[in-house]
Amino acid sequence: MIYNTKYGQPQDVVFAGQLYTITIVPPQHLIDNKIEFSQAVVSTIEDDSDIQDEGMPYLVFNLAVYQQANTDPAMIPDNVLRTVAWPSTDNSSQDKIGSNQMIKNRHYPWTIKQHTKLFQLLAEATRLRKKALERKDFAGVTDDLHATFRGDPVPVGEELTRRPPDFVIRRNTIAHTYPERTFNAVHSYVTKTCKEEYDALVARVLSSLT
Repeated sequence: MIYNTKYGQPQDVVFAGQLYTITIVPPQHLIDNKIEFSQAVVSTIEDDSDIQDEGMPYLVFNLAVYQQANTDPAMIPDNVLRTVAWPSTDNSSQDKIGSNQMIKNRHYPWTIKQHTKLFQLLAEATRLRKKALERKDFAGVTDDLHATFRGDPVPVGEELTRRPPDFVIRRNTIAHTYPERTFNAVHSYVTKTCKEEYDALVARVLSSLT
């Protein structure tokens, strides 16, 4: 476990699309009582693509224990600090840090196929509603995306989305199964990372309806 003075111990953090609130419980209490928890670090991932967590109730961030809150992910403010699982040292989906640290998530970039299908679904949903989507509307879009790719393998070498400023071709380097991201993460990816592309899509679809 490490402490980063830059971030301190905020009241709330987001991990795997879920809100966690700080407690007064010391990390050693979890270890001594063999209580499972996830350990997190600050997210540096551009698209905030959290994949779904299995609901582990406790999280350790910056030497503080956080407890999962009963908050609708759609209601989590964008300015709450985003965190990710402590980086794994191998290709397994679970790692242990210390005596009881469980990591259940790995964060994968979007593939071209996933991105393309997502924007097709966004266009269909916008056309159906005849207006720009609200945050809650992304739940249905995300469900449809998962229904398309659930269980599909993502092999090494599959093309990933290209990023500014150079937009060079990127390839997947770790074979994995399609990650089911939370709709909160999908909304963040669309409205932040892909904002220009999404705004253009909404304008194009709505203009076609007039």
